[in-house]
Amino acid sequence: MADEVLFEFLHMEIVSHIYKEQQSGKAELDNKDRAVCVSVLEGMGFRVGQGIIERLTRDTPSFKDELDIMKFICKDFWTKVFRRQIDNLRTNHQGTYVLQDNKFTLLTQLSNGKQYLDQAPRYLAFSCGVVRGALSNLGMESVVTAEVSIMPSCKYQRKRRSTSSTQTQSSPLLIYVMCQTIDVFRCGFLFGLGGNTVYRWVIKIATVSVSIPSLKKEKCNALI
Repeated sequence: MADEVLFEFLHMEIVSHIYKEQQSGKAELDNKDRAVCVSVLEGMGFRVGQGIIERLTRDTPSFKDELDIMKFICKDFWTKVFRRQIDNLRTNHQGTYVLQDNKFTLLTQLSNGKQYLDQAPRYLAFSCGVVRGALSNLGMESVVTAEVSIMPSCKYQRKRRSTSSTQTQSSPLLIYVMCQTIDVFRCGFLFGLGGNTVYRWVIKIATVSVSIPSLKKEKCNALI
């Protein structure tokens, strides 16, 4: 339980710092500023997801198809990262998958009131990147988006993406920090680095052009 709180705390502090840095000297953030913040968090999550899936699948037999991969993400991967399985997985069998988590870990600390729904996207960018990074290392180039209608329930949608897109690299030290946090390994060392040290590496992350638009309605079949 304590380890989960450490990860949630680190995530919330990084999100807060990135948005404060972007707002520095401005009265408020515009849409362009918010897109930059989302891109930074998504890019960080992408590399963390790649690192986690490499270790998690080291001794795993080859997957049969995309559906087999998505089931692994919903069960083993989600449990490793967020300490619970996805509640529902749906697909239209054309490369679109919708994953629903009825009690998403990174949203449980926020109020359930509707007035906080506009704050939810900033806390979903990192996890969208984590999922996209994991799928990328498994050969599924994807666009991952998220939607929240009722807190703390969250829906993630995965769609195929062209392999021609490029991905910038993130700071190796920050990837190490976040991967070890999610693995619940040496958490004391993580906080021993000091907040300022972590923050300096956070803002060095390369940004990518990924946002979190609303989900389009898809006809999907339930799988889990």
